[in-house]
Amino acid sequence: MNKFGQILRVILPVRIRKIGGKISRRIELKKLYRLDLNRFSKSAINLVSNMDAINLRSSITMGYHGIEKGFCKPKFRFGFGKNAIQSLGVYLLEYYNKGYNMQDQRVKTAIGVLEKYCEIHEGKSEYLNSVKSILDSIHVPKSAQNVGLKQYDREKIINSVKSDFQSLALNRMSVRDYGEEVVDKNLIEEALQIAMKTPSVCNRQTWMVHLITDSILLKRVLEIQGGFSGNGANLSNVILVTTNAKYFSGSIERNQGYIDGGIYLMSVVYALTYKGMATCILNAAFDYKREKEIRVLLGIDESELLIGFVTIGNYPGKFKCPVSVRDSYDEHLIIH
Repeated sequence: MNKFGQILRVILPVRIRKIGGKISRRIELKKLYRLDLNRFSKSAINLVSNMDAINLRSSITMGYHGIEKGFCKPKFRFGFGKNAIQSLGVYLLEYYNKGYNMQDQRVKTAIGVLEKYCEIHEGKSEYLNSVKSILDSIHVPKSAQNVGLKQYDREKIINSVKSDFQSLALNRMSVRDYGEEVVDKNLIEEALQIAMKTPSVCNRQTWMVHLITDSILLKRVLEIQGGFSGNGANLSNVILVTTNAKYFSGSIERNQGYIDGGIYLMSVVYALTYKGMATCILNAAFDYKREKEIRVLLGIDESELLIGFVTIGNYPGKFKCPVSVRDSYDEHLIIH
């Protein structure tokens, strides 16, 4: 603190100093939010005027993953995903025309998914014109990627996830339709107790879990969330993880609730998986209208930050999930 500050500290009453401190911290918070706004505006896919390789890789990934999920729906429909295929084609062609690396893992996966679509629709040429047009226009060799969908067995998965953490992590997948057996609420509570070991800033444990079991409420929540249509067979339990902003101290902790909440949500998912339950994480990234609807519907206080939903059910005996190819870790590692 400089000499002038020391003088003010002596001559000003405590109450005035506190008011001045709050004003100063609010000004700092606004500065930081402006930085956040500028950074995001210059980076996010739907806000930039010209997408770079990373923007396009992300768009390509969202496109092919949507098609992969379509492969796995219990009520499979030939010719599904027309809009997703069209969008994926646009992004792939832009990526190709800009001279980016066509051997990129995400691009090869996208091409493999389109080829899998052709394979599944063999003999049904009326559904393949747009797909073949995309593959022909980007001039790449046939992909050898293991993509699309994979078959799983309930007992093998449950046994695998109980052996060690590596097996747990590598055998956790998003399951969107469930077995008929009713979920044991005691197991959910045991999983939530395990997840309480999650680290949080200064051990403040800022999270809250909203467990939704009422069928009418659950149906409406999923309608507002909007990312689970065509799925959810035998689903009777959904949780919403939130954190409370009242736990945090000031501007430098403005994002800490999302950090703590994300770590906690993943702990919950691992714990539920360990306890033999199938899960799927759904985002809580809403526009103003839908966030307000969720808050009113569930009676969520304004101080709570919405982190994400987790659907909970029992594994069916046999089920399908997207392969969801992962990058190699070294693509995400920078050593300083």
